[in-house]
Amino acid sequence: MVQAVKLEIGSTQTLAHQENNVWVLNEIPNYSDELIKCQRYLCSFPAYATVGLCRAYSTTEAQVTIFTPVRMFGTVKLTWIGSGSETSFTVRGNGSAFNISDSNITYSNTIGSTVLFTVTGTGFTNNVIYGIRSGNSFCLSSEP
Repeated sequence: MVQAVKLEIGSTQTLAHQENNVWVLNEIPNYSDELIKCQRYLCSFPAYATVGLCRAYSTTEAQVTIFTPVRMFGTVKLTWIGSGSETSFTVRGNGSAFNISDSNITYSNTIGSTVLFTVTGTGFTNNVIYGIRSGNSFCLSSEP
């Protein structure tokens, strides 16, 4: 049974110590504080969920904004983790729906608690905002 989890960088842990071959907690971590620390490096998203918005800059290029619980650090990478083979986002809006495959997604920036990706595809209408739905479960991970 898991009693505590704590994010610690490096090879030394400070969560617990052993006394007579029994692990004893040094402190009881605050769950919400530790979750926020973890989500700076990894956020997972469920399949078929609306995860953000997309604003078209032309008929072939747009910026996807994915909302995260906290600001992520460093360069953010998108990884599909679902059990199916659908590794794309569905773009819906302006009376149309089409897919953006992950090969057409490039990292752009992080601003506050959003991750921005530039995407290329066909079917966009310039200056239209679309909803973005995930085709499968995915995660955003970052390295400091």
